[in-house]
Amino acid sequence: MDVSDKRAVVLGRTSGIGLARSKLFCVRGSKVVAVSRSADRPDDHDGIALRKFDVRDEAALAIIFAAEAPFDTLVSSAAGGVRAFGPFVEMDIQGHRSSCDKLWGYAGVVRFGAPHLSATGVIDLVIGATAHRMKPRHIALSSVGEEVEAFSRSSRGAGAETYRRGFARANRYANAWLRGRTS
Repeated sequence: MDVSDKRAVVLGRTSGIGLARSKLFCVRGSKVVAVSRSADRPDDHDGIALRKFDVRDEAALAIIFAAEAPFDTLVSSAAGGVRAFGPFVEMDIQGHRSSCDKLWGYAGVVRFGAPHLSATGVIDLVIGATAHRMKPRHIALSSVGEEVEAFSRSSRGAGAETYRRGFARANRYANAWLRGRTS
């Protein structure tokens, strides 16, 4: 698929899917703005503009989206917050609450990003595979992943889609780029 001359904003770009998607869009000719809490990691790919802020900072989200508008895709794979692990009955409840910050990061991305999408733009919310294949000691991650997926289903009118880590492939990401959002 031709994604040249498209604009992408990728949140969570320092590793994993966010980094891979930033590079993929860039090598295919897209203008990419990549955002991370820790943009101090050296960028090993020319052509990707780096921005540093936390996805839970709603004022920063509003500013970056307005500055980069309009864009054709908005990808959020940013974790946001501290993750809690362990059996639920032994888990510090504040640790579980902190894991839920990921949901609020995604909510802010959709709320403040959707108004700045191009007419055919999409929002991709990337969640971990633990939302569907829970591992022992991952109850906080699994429950938050399910919350994000439910949020995405209810946000489809804003262009949001959910992709689970471990199930999607790079080709699917590129194909999703040009898919029109539903309204």
